[in-house]
Amino acid sequence: MTSEFETVAPSTTGDAPRRPAATFCAFMVIASLVLPANLVLGGPLRSLGSASRVLGLLALILVLVVFVQQNAARSMWGTRVPGSRVVPAVLIVYTLTMLALHGAGERRLMSSAEADGGTRFLIGTLAMLGVGLAVALFVSTRRDLHTVMRAVTFGAAFSALVGIIQSRTTLDLAAILRLPGLALSTTVSTELRNDLTRVIGSAAHPIEFSVIMGAAVPVALWLTTYSATTARRQAAGVAVALLLIAVPFGISRSGILGLLVALGCYAMVWSWRQRLTALACALGGLIVYRFVQPGILGTLFGLFTNASTDNSVLARQQDYPRVDAMMEGRELFGIGPGTFQPDVYFILDNQFLGSYVEGGVVGVVAFASVPTVGLVVAHLARRRATDRATRDAAQAVFAAIAGTTVCGFTFDLLAFQQVAFLLFVYVGLASAILVVAATGVATPEKTETGVAAR
Repeated sequence: MTSEFETVAPSTTGDAPRRPAATFCAFMVIASLVLPANLVLGGPLRSLGSASRVLGLLALILVLVVFVQQNAARSMWGTRVPGSRVVPAVLIVYTLTMLALHGAGERRLMSSAEADGGTRFLIGTLAMLGVGLAVALFVSTRRDLHTVMRAVTFGAAFSALVGIIQSRTTLDLAAILRLPGLALSTTVSTELRNDLTRVIGSAAHPIEFSVIMGAAVPVALWLTTYSATTARRQAAGVAVALLLIAVPFGISRSGILGLLVALGCYAMVWSWRQRLTALACALGGLIVYRFVQPGILGTLFGLFTNASTDNSVLARQQDYPRVDAMMEGRELFGIGPGTFQPDVYFILDNQFLGSYVEGGVVGVVAFASVPTVGLVVAHLARRRATDRATRDAAQAVFAAIAGTTVCGFTFDLLAFQQVAFLLFVYVGLASAILVVAATGVATPEKTETGVAAR
């Protein structure tokens, strides 16, 4: 059985061969998820030398180089697909807004730590702009799209496997992959919660790890149906299993919340039979999990049922009066992006609240516009698609964006490089799928029900 999404010759579908720029996007995703978040280029860059930052900046340079070439720029911006320019435009406006807010924040007296934090944030924002633009503008064929979706799935599955191993051992991935020229920006280690190990995989924190795993599940599930060969579909199935097994190992409310939202969004395209099958598998998996990893399900359940007395929840609730006092007179523009230092002030486990502190109302609107435009464009792509594979791809990306974004209310999402990187990848993919939906041609290998044509 072959996929309607990947295996038809370009001559019959108009689908061009995979291009080097799209391959770079896939490599960028793989490298950012495989290399540990705290493994960076040696030298003065420190945290700015991580894979996600360096490759994001390279992507931005690549976009600029292509743009200044007249013919390529016309091709890149001239697809004339209604809505295809919305995501790039919003990403650019978001970046310009952060630059303007940074300038506004410079008017107040700040410490060197705050100033350095603002500089790091701006460089990180430029890197995320490069990531989003590269995926949105360079992934324009079905084959390109499939390649990047695989990169997300198997990059996340690798991190999941590392996390699962960490639950049983003291595996230090950074020590294994620390090649000459690389250094550790910080020391990252697993944590304990109720005497259970909270794993991190290749991420920087258990919460980030769990959120990445949960949000990537819909993308992996899509590959189990629409990959070209049986081997690829089976590999995607293994990736789904690894992701689902890994989510609870972070022992994080955010990860569970992200998984439930992502699966709930993707289940909208399933039949009732598929939903009941998934529910039965979930119940069976929970039973097995209870015996294989005793205590972890009870701990996770307690995180929700005992939330009213949980110290982390109480600390989050105390943030609101602190923020109100801090923001008096700064409600519109905030104190400056990247200048809020937890060591100086206090910890904010809420990205939307953090965006308000650093950018005021303008900052919150700017940040919220990024996932919002991704959700809107993904929904638009699903409505425009003429084949089931493209419609489901749009819904998978919609689910990944929703699962990641909702966790912004429970942890400081942009403070963690891998999950922030993936959010911009997902938003870029939404734009790419819109182009594919408008220019791609449905193929005869599969019917709308996913059964191979005879």
